[in-house]
Amino acid sequence: MGASSATRRSPEALALLTPSAIQRSVTCKSSADRGGRVAESVQVTQSAVAAESGPPAAAPKEYAGLDRVKFFSDAVFAIAITLLILNVVLPHVSKQSDLAHDLGAIWPKYGAFAFTFLLIGLRWMTHVTQFRYIRAYDFTILGLNLALLFVVAFLPFASKVLADYPDSRPACILYGASMVVAGIISTWLWYHAYHKTSLIDPNLDPYLKMNFLLRWAALPVFFVVAIILVIFVPDLWWARTAAFATVLVQIAITAWAKRKGHPIM
Repeated sequence: MGASSATRRSPEALALLTPSAIQRSVTCKSSADRGGRVAESVQVTQSAVAAESGPPAAAPKEYAGLDRVKFFSDAVFAIAITLLILNVVLPHVSKQSDLAHDLGAIWPKYGAFAFTFLLIGLRWMTHVTQFRYIRAYDFTILGLNLALLFVVAFLPFASKVLADYPDSRPACILYGASMVVAGIISTWLWYHAYHKTSLIDPNLDPYLKMNFLLRWAALPVFFVVAIILVIFVPDLWWARTAAFATVLVQIAITAWAKRKGHPIM
């Protein structure tokens, strides 16, 4: 009796089961199902966006530290390149009547200033390009960068010695050796980042990686040639020509990358 009475419905309840009531019930259930699917879809979409954006906590710490490296390096480059003009001075006994002659007599100071300004500027552009693609750093990167800045800070002295003694072979060797060391350290820094993929932008074009390496290795190679010419060739103009060729070779390697359709920075 209990079971049969539970399954039977009263006439009032049966009267409520009209077609419209049944349709409303089905519609509500369908809407609830759709609402659940929409909520699940929104949740999945949010999860996907969060996964693509990566962990938000680790990246700011890394980039903040990298920014300090960049700002400190820019300051050293700016100070070194500004100090070069202090080497361009007139003789203390210069007279107004001899001013034109004295201005022309210090042409080695103009040359040393202009050429060193150009080379430090190229070192700075190299540094900017390198740290555009370097995404993280380790102690090797920090050590090499600090060593590079040490040599950059030394370059105004080497430039002054060359300006004061333009025909001195020791002065030329000192200047050339300073550029060789700066070029080797800069190239080594990029080589380290190039082979440690966790430090560099994974989307960087492999061709561009090698082009950068060749471009920046040109400076120490040509200055080594210049030092050899200073030692063994009597005429210093051959050594100066090899040093000037550094800039032209770097421009040629850069132009070749652009001709191949790759970015140059």
